[in-house]
Amino acid sequence: MVSSRDAGGAHPAAREGLLVLHRSVRPALVALLVAALLSPAYLAVSAAGVGTTSGPLIRVRSAAMHAGTTSTNWSGYGVGGSFAAVTGSWNVPVASPAVGATYSSSWIGVDGMANRNLIQTGTESDDVNGVTQYDAWWEVLPSAEKIITSLPVQPGNHMSASITHGAGRRWTIVLSDTTSGRSFSTTRTYRGVGASAEWIQERPQIGRTLAALAAYGTTTFTGLTANGVDPHLVVADAISMVDNTGTHVISAPSAPSAVGDAFTVAYGAVPPPAPAG
Repeated sequence: MVSSRDAGGAHPAAREGLLVLHRSVRPALVALLVAALLSPAYLAVSAAGVGTTSGPLIRVRSAAMHAGTTSTNWSGYGVGGSFAAVTGSWNVPVASPAVGATYSSSWIGVDGMANRNLIQTGTESDDVNGVTQYDAWWEVLPSAEKIITSLPVQPGNHMSASITHGAGRRWTIVLSDTTSGRSFSTTRTYRGVGASAEWIQERPQIGRTLAALAAYGTTTFTGLTANGVDPHLVVADAISMVDNTGTHVISAPSAPSAVGDAFTVAYGAVPPPAPAG
């Protein structure tokens, strides 16, 4: 169920970001997962974020429905259309100490809302029995997530990211830690159609089961652009994350800023105030 990272820094099983359809979790599977999470062998790797997987947006009809979209794995904002570029910035959120294993990722991406393609980059904030781990990463589905070992990050560091379409099927991913002054760039082949752009706080999966969401506090996404311009986000573009039963909101976005290029997302059911601007 849990894969270790290879020498190149990849999560062999990892898939970040696609919006996921709601699934119930069988009790027997939960018991196996808990046993695996608490084993010493698992703790040795899960503190490094190993074994987490993510995917497309999982939409769900929810008793806790908010305006916009409800999902069991994404919270934040996403817009549909035709996109060749997306940008955004955020501070790496702090993963609060927890009993057991909890995970969260902050990222920007193209596709994943209406299809199973996705190109994305971001940071991960995990806590496993009080041991926290922070990573920067990029991913082009269906390939595995790649940890950016040359870009170590710390909680609170300010990140800036862009994903841009170039010639043919070539796309360039740039992720910068403006706090440390370090930056990473890679150009990759991507075959997605660019049907959506998104800015997301996510809970990934362990194996095929959604992980417990890390208590990340709040994350504010700023400087958002899509195709080089303000996306003019509206409340209808919001994505609220609910638990596996669809009855409780576990990560809530704010309304967008006045000009529609920023928002805050908060752990828990209460939407935070919209950022100024």
